[in-house]
Amino acid sequence: MTSLPSQSTVGLYYGSSNGVTQHAAGLIADALKSLTGLTLQPQDIRKANLSRLPEHQVLLLGCSTWDIGELQYDWEDQLEAFQALDLTGVQVGFFGCGDQYGYPETFQDALGILAAAAQASGAALIGKVSTAGYDFGASRAVQNNLFVDLPLDEDNQPELTPERVQRWVAQVVHEAQLPLLTETR
Repeated sequence: MTSLPSQSTVGLYYGSSNGVTQHAAGLIADALKSLTGLTLQPQDIRKANLSRLPEHQVLLLGCSTWDIGELQYDWEDQLEAFQALDLTGVQVGFFGCGDQYGYPETFQDALGILAAAAQASGAALIGKVSTAGYDFGASRAVQNNLFVDLPLDEDNQPELTPERVQRWVAQVVHEAQLPLLTETR
């Protein structure tokens, strides 16, 4: 049987004003557990000690886009501290909630802001997703025709969220080379 990753290997953090991104973090934690056996409690970025983030080998960070292309408020408050981190050697995957029809020119912009900060701090981005299946005009979260994050649109495509989360978590597990849960017989 393959050994399970330790709790400190993967960190799952989110910023959520109305609970949508928090719910997405819970779905991601459930999918991670089913694939790897790892039990994670998603952490609210508002209460997190950011200096501990570089201790993880893999970080999964969630943020919604607010107003017109802005960070969710808790992330906005933590941005300066996040930018000061040394994330060299840390693999970072982002997930975010937004409204592609209501804000088509700034869809997922918050994740573009965070991804740029993570890359400037030495992180390797994992979990990039195709723009296919989304209807938007522009996004700071798109690099080389891929989203730097898992974009979730609970306003317009909530029925796609469970499948998108499962597919993304499987991709992140593969890219981060986390051991899969094996069945014992």
